Amino acid sequence: MNHKIPSTIKRVAFAIILSSFAPMLYSTMINIVLKNLITALHTTLSLAQWGVTGYTLALTVAVPISGWLLDHFNAKKVALISIVIFGIFSLLCGFAWNIESFIIFRILQGFSAGLNVTVGMSILMKIAPSDILGRLMALITIPMIFGPIIGPVIAGILLNVASWRWIFFAGLILIVIAIPMIIKFIPDFEPFNPNNRLDFIGISLLALSAASLIFGLMEGADGNYFFNLEMIIFNGFGILLLLTYVWWNRYNNNQTVLPLRFFENIHFSAAMAGMFLSSIVINGPLLLLPLFFENVKKFTPTQAALILIPQGIGMLIARPVIGKVIDNIGSRLVTIICLGITIIGTLPFIVSDSKTGIIWLGVVLFIRGIGVSGIQLPMMTDIFLGMENNDIPAASVGNQMVQNVGSSFGTAIMTAVVSAVVNSSVGISRRTANLHGYQMSFLVVSVVIIVMIVPSIFLSHKRK
Repeated sequence: MNHKIPSTIKRVAFAIILSSFAPMLYSTMINIVLKNLITALHTTLSLAQWGVTGYTLALTVAVPISGWLLDHFNAKKVALISIVIFGIFSLLCGFAWNIESFIIFRILQGFSAGLNVTVGMSILMKIAPSDILGRLMALITIPMIFGPIIGPVIAGILLNVASWRWIFFAGLILIVIAIPMIIKFIPDFEPFNPNNRLDFIGISLLALSAASLIFGLMEGADGNYFFNLEMIIFNGFGILLLLTYVWWNRYNNNQTVLPLRFFENIHFSAAMAGMFLSSIVINGPLLLLPLFFENVKKFTPTQAALILIPQGIGMLIARPVIGKVIDNIGSRLVTIICLGITIIGTLPFIVSDSKTGIIWLGVVLFIRGIGVSGIQLPMMTDIFLGMENNDIPAASVGNQMVQNVGSSFGTAIMTAVVSAVVNSSVGISRRTANLHGYQMSFLVVSVVIIVMIVPSIFLSHKRK
């Protein structure tokens, strides 16, 4: 029998939603302004993309550090300080004078966002009973729904009346509202595990591995052919660092930032593999879709933002239902059905071009929104299923790191595919080459969706 979510937990969730809403908006608005940013800062897509990827990689580095902070300090104070720092670097992003300064400020902004998001998730997992996890996940991931709906629209409007810089200035309003809510609703916490140490070597190995693999992808896309020497070197180094982390974890008897003993649980392993792949499926197209509508359909930023609304509405409609269903039947069937819906909402973009009807594309995006709303939620629930209290911070760290690395790979892979197709196109117009690049990228996304069925089979089937 399902229990109602206690009002005290709802109030904490409300404060965490507010504090995480600004980072989510910034992550969706940046995709709309990317084209304007490239022009204003006199740069290229491959370089500007690091403003997106660098942000996400910084999130990845911040996640384990936030876990250590939770172990040693009051979680409420960590949440409050992290949102203040996020606001400072958001302001500096708006004052960036070239692409290099913009990337640096975005990296620092991403680092503070990583602290904020992980602290909020860990606080809720600490106080919430397991029989409401599905509904609670549906509640606290509300920013993930409204971000794709209103973020691009706000960005489009601001671009029409001001410039890309106001994207970063406007978000400060949310931060000012969130600060008193954190002070009022989030209780003080004793440190989770004061004896835990910061695994600096483990963090460095994972972060450098992710950066090396992503940089290798970009080097492959920018070269005359994909499997060039730079691509092989950087990807080989990234794999070597991953293997080194496996040795490091064994050497330290699983006392690391992400203990590999967690993967002995089949549900945890399946959920983590699915989270990585789903981050590619969800975040890759978030970068692709605005560029597709602006460069192929020749939409303005506002028009490109408005056509993305149906995807957000689909997510909004499906999310509450999915949370309840997970609590009743587990994660496996929910995920597989949602993957089927997502593939239906993705395949049409493989053949879409400048002549494809806008109403048809709106319907496809609505279907896709319903599907993607139920991909990650079941996996996030399975990650914490049966987890001991002392392991919650480390599991939350692992969850956030895998999501962030997957998101970085998603944007990097999509950019790499588009760049590789455009660079290899001979005898056709730039617009046609871009179209082929976008179509190929959506094909790659579709393949990843199909691959996701494998880990989905091993998710929990029925909640006890």
